[in-house]
Amino acid sequence: MVKSTMFPEEQVREVAKSAGYVDTARTFTIHKLLLFFGQSSLQQWKGFRDGEHRASGCGLEAAGHSTISKKAKAVQYKLFKMLFEQMLGTCSRPSSENSTFPSPC
Repeated sequence: MVKSTMFPEEQVREVAKSAGYVDTARTFTIHKLLLFFGQSSLQQWKGFRDGEHRASGCGLEAAGHSTISKKAKAVQYKLFKMLFEQMLGTCSRPSSENSTFPSPC
């Protein structure tokens, strides 16, 4: 499972704020969408419908495919690019050698 320690929720909120995005969701936040995307990449899910059924088995909060789709449409690509660049910046060679990548569920 993609661990939320890789992308702390507070860090995601700060980056969203700096990108000018206000997350008004109470349940399915940008942070949860990011974790969903990470897990779907690791497991090569076929789409939002596939992920809807497999997410809860991997420790992610259950959400309907339409909720996931609407959130993905609302969040700017720029926001995820900023998060990815920030993650790469924190992964120096010594820390990446000692880190363990999550295994698929």
